[in-house]
Amino acid sequence: MKYLLIHLSGDMDSSLLKSLEHVLLEREASPHTIIINFKGVSHFSENCHQRFQEIFHNPSPYLKIGFSGMIDDIKGNLPWIGNLNVRWFSDLEGARNFYEKSMANDSKKESPYPRVSEYFRKGENFYVYCPACSVKLRIRSIGNHACPACSTKFYFKPDLKTEGEDMQTQYEMLSLD
Repeated sequence: MKYLLIHLSGDMDSSLLKSLEHVLLEREASPHTIIINFKGVSHFSENCHQRFQEIFHNPSPYLKIGFSGMIDDIKGNLPWIGNLNVRWFSDLEGARNFYEKSMANDSKKESPYPRVSEYFRKGENFYVYCPACSVKLRIRSIGNHACPACSTKFYFKPDLKTEGEDMQTQYEMLSLD
């Protein structure tokens, strides 16, 4: 799963909403956790209320979306905002903590497939060997995988604690102005 933190600033108008929608469409093909920080948004234009509702009423099932930092004045002028299928957080740190704990809980679930724990790493990629045919495989995420050579299914979860503090969840940062 990839993590994306989007900082919005200025007026939430049609151009900013279009940029935000473009980013979400690019990311919806693969699982992402996205936190949208509204702390820098000073005004919410009326001409984008309808489109905003359409985007966030039923987001892609691959996206976990959370909103943080929306000013109460703006929130109060948007009575429909509570009907959206997103999580609300008062601040950015609360949102990050929630999703990081959620990720830790998801990774504790056991898989029915054999676990591969020996690996080596180059950059963001992990390299493992298939437990059945010993083919070297490049993996980018935790979870269930299948070997393309022999179709053996296996589970991969690296022990990130042994790699140091620099392996904490890395959010990709994006600011839309």
